[in-house]
Amino acid sequence: MSASREKRQRKLQSAAAEELNAKKNKKDGKDNGLRYKVATVIVVVALVLSAVFFVYQGFVKPNAAAVTIAGEKVYDHELSYYYINSYSNFVSQVGDYASTLFGLDTSQPLSSQPYYADSSMTWHDYFLNSAKSSVQQVHMLVAAAEADGVTLSAENEQNVQNDIQSLRDYADSNGYDLGAYLKNMYGKRMDLTEYERLLRNGYLATQYSDTKYDSFADAITDSDIETYYEDNRNDFDLVTYRRYLVTADTDTDMTDDERTAALDAARSTAERIAAASTNEAEFIAQVVTRQNEVAQKTAAESEPDEDGNLPEPVEYTGADAENDTLMSNTTYSQATSTEQADWLFSADRVTGETTTFDTTNGTYVMFFLDRTRNNYNTIDVRHILVSFDDFDADGNPVSDDAEAAEDTDDSTEDTGTTDAQKEAATAEAERILEEWKNGAATEDSFAELAKQYSDDGNAADGGIYEQVYKGQMVTEFEDWCFDASRKAGDTDVVETSYGEHVMYFVGEDTPYWQVQVKNVKANEDYSSWQTAELEKFPVVEKTGIGNVGLN
Repeated sequence: MSASREKRQRKLQSAAAEELNAKKNKKDGKDNGLRYKVATVIVVVALVLSAVFFVYQGFVKPNAAAVTIAGEKVYDHELSYYYINSYSNFVSQVGDYASTLFGLDTSQPLSSQPYYADSSMTWHDYFLNSAKSSVQQVHMLVAAAEADGVTLSAENEQNVQNDIQSLRDYADSNGYDLGAYLKNMYGKRMDLTEYERLLRNGYLATQYSDTKYDSFADAITDSDIETYYEDNRNDFDLVTYRRYLVTADTDTDMTDDERTAALDAARSTAERIAAASTNEAEFIAQVVTRQNEVAQKTAAESEPDEDGNLPEPVEYTGADAENDTLMSNTTYSQATSTEQADWLFSADRVTGETTTFDTTNGTYVMFFLDRTRNNYNTIDVRHILVSFDDFDADGNPVSDDAEAAEDTDDSTEDTGTTDAQKEAATAEAERILEEWKNGAATEDSFAELAKQYSDDGNAADGGIYEQVYKGQMVTEFEDWCFDASRKAGDTDVVETSYGEHVMYFVGEDTPYWQVQVKNVKANEDYSSWQTAELEKFPVVEKTGIGNVGLN
């Protein structure tokens, strides 16, 4: 792992540990929307944050079954493992926003705080439900993997051993006895062998889930994509139209009858504009006329200045109308209302059609332009990230030891990226690019350099990003990739807020609309399979459920 990536990992640990340490003096303190990523979360966060709870719990929990899954007992230590990970993952991600955005006070018992999205449940209920969902999914996926004869990959075997070694190092550096630490944190049954079993299960569940999802995706044919698209066009198509709101002339002092009359007048004006808009240019002209009428009325009703002069009305131009009324590439869900969406996405809608829609403060005029889909090709690209954090403020390379020392500094001041850091990162990126040019100068040789030098998480995969779509990447990265002149084999150095990217353009890939359809269908197929399989693994609470939590 590069220095900068180790630094980011330590910062994540530190930030999460601070949230959890706020609980250590509380003696009495004790949705899974993703298809399969819950297993990954379990693996990653458990190891990073677990040691904090040794300080906090300070007692050995009883030994009792917390739930059964398909009749098999799951003891409190195992469910606590998933509960703690759910909690740890949440506080590490939201940080200071736990209280301000979600109303979670990390210093108080979770069972005494209502869950922000559903006051009928507490935060303890939320994390417990998350834990039950996680353990159910992992048990199901591990059983499915074993039934198919799937075993842990060599890479994941190494990940398990790396995690165990990191756990040992963490316990040693904090003066904890590893065995006592595990029991104090999770319960009487937890020891290193059991902890390793849970790690293995997490990695195997994720590995099998990925493979299963890929099998559904690989089974989807071009014909399947076309059929699914035709049956679900509203989920993928985009419409472009113009829209203008004729605002009713109302105020708070009006009677109901007066307000109704004002709304009726606005509707009448909107209908007149719609009828007169025989083409796009006429629609724009109608909007300009209306806006200037409003501006003149507003100016006439304004207070005169000290010389008795009324303000000049602000002129509204065709350019203003062209910009203000255009609604480009809008999805069905982005429409203002279901009624508007249904009109825009009607199968018989044609260019130039108009209509009106009433609102609480006026009437919209709509002018339909076009319906299309994301026909552009996605792209495949490799890159090597040279992070600014690889260098200190003076532009000197930062060693692992220096970064570790920096992370122990109590200062939280962020001085930003210096010019010296940027210059050093640019120089290193250009050096790497020259190394590639002076070598085999092939895609494969670029991939090898990515494995050696890149700070990005996909370094082990040769820095590859496949089927990149517009809006996915940061602007500078994306602008380079989708430049109309780009061709296979192009290279360059591109700067973003993350650092300098050595770029290698592999080529164009599948049209984005096909990627969208395939992903949605694969997710549906996977979800259907998962739902059916999970029904075979019912979760039943047992007495040990009361031992799980942080209350």
